Amino acid sequence: MLTPTTNPVPTAVRRPWWETRWCIALALLLAAVPLLWPAVPPLTAVPAALARYRGMLDEGAGPVGWCLAHGRPCGVDLLVAGLAPLIGLVPALKAIVVAVPVIAAAGMLWLSREAHGRVQPVAYLALPFAYHPAFLHGLVDIALAMALALNAVALWMRLARWRRLRAGVFVVLSAVVWAVHPLGWASLGVMIFAAELVRARAVERDTVRRGWAESGWRAAVTCLPIAPPALMLLAWRPGGADVGGAWVAALALKPGWVLGALRDRWRLLDWGSIALVALMIHRSYQDRRFVHAPMLAAAALGLLALLVAVPSGPAGAAMAIAPCAIMLALLSIRFNARVTQRRRGELAWAALAFVVVRTVAGTASFAAENGDWTRHLAALDHIPHGARVAAFVGQTCVQPWRIARTYSLPDMVRVRRGASTHGAPDPTGSADPPTEHAEVVMDAPCPDRPSVRTLDQALADLPRARYDLIWLITPGRIDPARLGDVRLVWSDGRDVLFALPHARAPR
Repeated sequence: MLTPTTNPVPTAVRRPWWETRWCIALALLLAAVPLLWPAVPPLTAVPAALARYRGMLDEGAGPVGWCLAHGRPCGVDLLVAGLAPLIGLVPALKAIVVAVPVIAAAGMLWLSREAHGRVQPVAYLALPFAYHPAFLHGLVDIALAMALALNAVALWMRLARWRRLRAGVFVVLSAVVWAVHPLGWASLGVMIFAAELVRARAVERDTVRRGWAESGWRAAVTCLPIAPPALMLLAWRPGGADVGGAWVAALALKPGWVLGALRDRWRLLDWGSIALVALMIHRSYQDRRFVHAPMLAAAALGLLALLVAVPSGPAGAAMAIAPCAIMLALLSIRFNARVTQRRRGELAWAALAFVVVRTVAGTASFAAENGDWTRHLAALDHIPHGARVAAFVGQTCVQPWRIARTYSLPDMVRVRRGASTHGAPDPTGSADPPTEHAEVVMDAPCPDRPSVRTLDQALADLPRARYDLIWLITPGRIDPARLGDVRLVWSDGRDVLFALPHARAPR
């Protein structure tokens, strides 16, 4: 019979260095390092989130009422509402953002221990996936929900012998994960169902294994404590009405989400990293020195099935599913009992080196992005309180490899200066765009993105009487004829801030 935990480590046996508390603590510290320096985490949707939270705090409606009014999960909102009065809005959100990869890393190491009885060297290879593209896009809700789901699966395996206690705990815990993000709850359910399915299938009765139908039924019954949040889905709308169209549109993008699970800034490093991980997974199934934890391997396959099934836009929350599936595939790997301790140590050193390289690269990436944001946000010093700002963020038709993180920068106007910005749909694809948002424009017409206007088109249609200032972020070529009678307020050679002639005096 399959049990979640096998071969417990005798207390008299000295643990290898990669299983010691100091090594695990170092790994968790490394998970936090990239985001420690920037005051504002340079994730794409963070400025929009800060503006939304500023509105929530200013209105004083309370996070639950605010979330229900906007039809969104409340997990991160509740945390912000609790911390912001104590330490301030920006530090509160930063603390939450920094905690997300640490919680994810802790869940990975815990899962490795529960599945194998001890932390495996390969588990460290999974840690860099805490910084997946959905997290870099600033989808903090889904990143936190997935991190909590990993820890919840480890707890499920830990409580395998106390089923009544586990059932009671998971009635509450599954609701908590759902409150953070429903897709995290769906991922939790899929992971646990897949794990319980292979566990039930492995049970032999009179030397004959249970059939898949019986195993599936038993797994479903076992997962009933996780089911209650399904009733809440009746009130949750993950997107627009055309769910089928969104699924078809996103289907072609999903292989890229798997291959780009470590995408950040440097193409060669990111491709090399994912190739190394793919080679490790492939070799583990070809080399007899490796064996796999069936429950985690099944959970990884279950998440891949969920990735295919879930409709999502190009930058939607479903991007977080692919990295989580890769994490589980790595966490399922262990050496067999015949492999020497020296070989295990060599793999552990290689895995830790991989973590260090990705941590250094991530830290450098965030530092570079923070410098870029600081340069852009210098315009805020020239925007009076209460000014009405029409902001346009320039992009090119050919997108670079690095994840663009300037889409929602104009929302910092409201956060820092109390002004408001001209709005358009959230380009990050978030299901909950802020009410006030800047418009993304192209430097030239793009056949692949016909719905996105050029800067000239946007300026021509701008109702100028409603605004005092025009803020252009990386605008590229500017046609002076489109600007009309404006006065230059500030420029750093790339970004430009103009005042309209009829600009009203700020209150």
